[in-house]
Amino acid sequence: MRRLIENNFSLKYGRYCIDPDQNLTIVFDSITLDASPYKLYYGIKEIALAADKQDDLLLDEFDMLKPINTAHIIDIAGTEKDIKLAFLRRNIEVILDYVKVGKLNPVQYAGGITYLLLDTIYKLDFLIRPEGYAMEAFERMHRSFFAADGLNSQQKNHLLIKELQELQDRADEKIYAELYRTISTFGILGVTNHERLKDLIDGELINMVWYVENDYPEIAMAVPGYIVGHALFNYSLPEPDKDLFMLYYQVMEAHYFRQLGFEIDYIKDDKINKSEVKDAILYIAQTWNAKYPKLSPNLSILHFEDKVSFAGSFLQMMASLDLTKSK
Repeated sequence: MRRLIENNFSLKYGRYCIDPDQNLTIVFDSITLDASPYKLYYGIKEIALAADKQDDLLLDEFDMLKPINTAHIIDIAGTEKDIKLAFLRRNIEVILDYVKVGKLNPVQYAGGITYLLLDTIYKLDFLIRPEGYAMEAFERMHRSFFAADGLNSQQKNHLLIKELQELQDRADEKIYAELYRTISTFGILGVTNHERLKDLIDGELINMVWYVENDYPEIAMAVPGYIVGHALFNYSLPEPDKDLFMLYYQVMEAHYFRQLGFEIDYIKDDKINKSEVKDAILYIAQTWNAKYPKLSPNLSILHFEDKVSFAGSFLQMMASLDLTKSK
C-alpha cells in the first residue's frame, strides 16, 4: 500500500485505488468540461502502461496477491520458453565470464566493457521480450547507466554486472512465468526519424575501429550491437530501419532464430551467406518502396569476410539510406 501511494505521486492523470471488491486497481477520471480528447488519450495511456507493469511486479513480490483481468495474456509454448531461457542464461554467462577473465582490462578500458554489457542487455530485452521482473530489470539497468548520478563508467559497469548476476541467479520458474505475449494498445517509445538514427551510427561506429585494429573482436562486435539495441530500446523507428535491424539480429543470432522455427539461411557453413542477405535487404527495400521511393540500399558497402566486418559495414549502409517519404 505504501509503495502504491508513493507511485500515485508520480502519476499525472491516474491513481491507484481499492475497488468495492477489495481489488487493487488504477483509475482515471475527469470533469466533462476538462475532458478534451488530448487529455483522455494521455490519461488512459498512462494508467494502461502503469497497470501493465505494476501488476507483474506486485505479483512477483507479494504472494498473497492474485491476478485479475488476464484476458490480454497469451501464453507461449513450453519449448519456446526453454529456448528463450537458455538464450538468456548463455548470453549472461558469456558476458560475465568475459568481464572476469577476458584480456581487456575492465578498469583501463571501461568503455569497451560498457559496450559489451549494454549490447547484451538490449539484445536480450528485444529478442526474448520478457514481462514482469525481467523486463523491469533491463529497463532499470538502462536507467541506472544513463542516470546523471555522478558515477563513472567503471562504477556504472559494476552496477550492470550486479544486476545481470541477480537475473542469472533468478529461479527458472520465475522467468518462465514472465515469458508470454500480450495484446497491447499503447506503445511506450517515442517516434523518431532516420536522421536521428544516422547521427547515432555516425557518433558511435567510429569507436569500433580501435577494437578491430587491436584484436578485440568481442568488443568490436558489441559496438554495432549496442547501436542496434539502443535504437530499438529507445525509439519507434521507421519501418525499413526496424526490418533491417531485425535482419541484423537474424544474421548475428541465426542459431537462436532457427531454434524458434524461423526458416533462414543467412549463415551457411559458419559463414555469412552473401546472396541470401543481399536478397533479404532488397526485399525489405522493395516492401517499403512505395512509402520511401528513394530507399535504395548501397550493397557495395557491405563486407562479408566475417561478422565483425559485416556488422560495421551493415550499419554504414543503413546510415547512407535516404528515407524521404513520398508526397
